[in-house]
Amino acid sequence: MDALLFGSIGTLADTSLLQLEGFNTAFREAGLDWHWDVEAYRRMLRRPGGKARIRCYAEAYGIPEIDENLVDVLHARKTAIFIEAIAGGRARFRPGVIRLIQEARAARPCVLIGLVTSTERSTIDNLLAMSDGLLGRRDFDVIIDRSQVDEDKPAPSVYELALERLAVRAEACLAIEDTPACAGAALDAGIAFLATPNSFHEDGDFSSALAEVSRLGDIDHEARQLSGRPVTSHGLVTLQKLAEQLREHVEGSVVSVE
Repeated sequence: MDALLFGSIGTLADTSLLQLEGFNTAFREAGLDWHWDVEAYRRMLRRPGGKARIRCYAEAYGIPEIDENLVDVLHARKTAIFIEAIAGGRARFRPGVIRLIQEARAARPCVLIGLVTSTERSTIDNLLAMSDGLLGRRDFDVIIDRSQVDEDKPAPSVYELALERLAVRAEACLAIEDTPACAGAALDAGIAFLATPNSFHEDGDFSSALAEVSRLGDIDHEARQLSGRPVTSHGLVTLQKLAEQLREHVEGSVVSVE
């Protein structure tokens, strides 16, 4: 395995509830009588991109052509509220994330590390800042954010750019994704993925994953293998197991093609 690519901030921290709170607060401040409950937001998350969700909801609400300026204002305010929540310590890194990144960092330069997301750079910076120095931009060989591509996920653009920047082949990389839609971006770029569903996507379809696990795992929170190739060892998803299973997956794909 030449590169391990974390595919969204949701693979680092489970932030969906904070995002939902941000949307509802932005709607209320704008004088709109919109309110998204948890179940409605679960359905909306099948469509990547906050602005796309706003447009889709507006259309369903009877506003087929919502003012794009309003979309921008609502999304910007949601993002600001979300960042405030992160800065206030309301987000937590998912179990095993920092451990696995440290494993990969120790394997440099044999294994490169990427963060490949279509979220804003400010959100990434604030999320990394809450690690108290355990995780930072220095730990990633490439970070792709929304400002660097023209298309958000599920378009594969972010992954294609990461491959170009790292100078690695798609089949030699493994992505980690937490939503089916974003996982599709990795697959369309030719990259196998490990699924670690966030709390809003536990019932998502990850049948195309190399493996699906509950979390990456640490000493207090074991990883549970949910499907696919075995990637856990003593309750932890390890770099060694990921590399082994990716290699077997690639070798099996070559044999099946032949």
